[in-house]
Amino acid sequence: MNIKNARRAFTQFSEWSVLSLALMALVSCASQPEPAEAMAHLPPGIGETADTQVKVHFGTNRAGDSKYADRKAPPFFTSVNGKQITYGTIVTTIEPHNKVGKLDAVKLKDRPVILQEHKFFANLRDDLEANANASDRSLLIFVHGYNVTFEKAARRTAQLKHDLRFEGEAAFYSWPSRGKLLGYWADEGAVVEAEPFLQEFLIKMVRESSAKRI
Repeated sequence: MNIKNARRAFTQFSEWSVLSLALMALVSCASQPEPAEAMAHLPPGIGETADTQVKVHFGTNRAGDSKYADRKAPPFFTSVNGKQITYGTIVTTIEPHNKVGKLDAVKLKDRPVILQEHKFFANLRDDLEANANASDRSLLIFVHGYNVTFEKAARRTAQLKHDLRFEGEAAFYSWPSRGKLLGYWADEGAVVEAEPFLQEFLIKMVRESSAKRI
């Protein structure tokens, strides 16, 4: 996998995603759904009266912060290449009536829970199995771009799962972006260094997660 091919694949995936969403919208208009089904087609946030908790899974080759054990607030990871993949989960909260696509209402509830690789995949398989649509076993994987911190990637993944009403599990991979507007050149080098770790993460997600659709 190289960066050029990944960008081409992502572009093609985005085009098909837009087409799929358009077709789904047409199908939903073809019949009158029951009240419960109708709620599922309302914009996210409508009908919600309390914060929604969203757990997301992650992999990253960022080095951990040396003060992580004592830190209760971000940042939890640095922009340094840790030269290995760290796995874990993190829980977010989303305020009711949030606007689609906006991160303002998405907060980190707790600090990340770091897991050994075998435990990470065991938990992910359990979560996919416990899902209401276990037979589907869908897994959403988000890989961020330039100028994104670990914490922002976690919030964005949760926002995508919530706003898309994605009923499977959601995960993200965070490479060591500086998370700064002026960090473009540093990010360019960091993403190249992250390529083998990202490739390893994606291959293991396919092989070890038990997901049927990614």
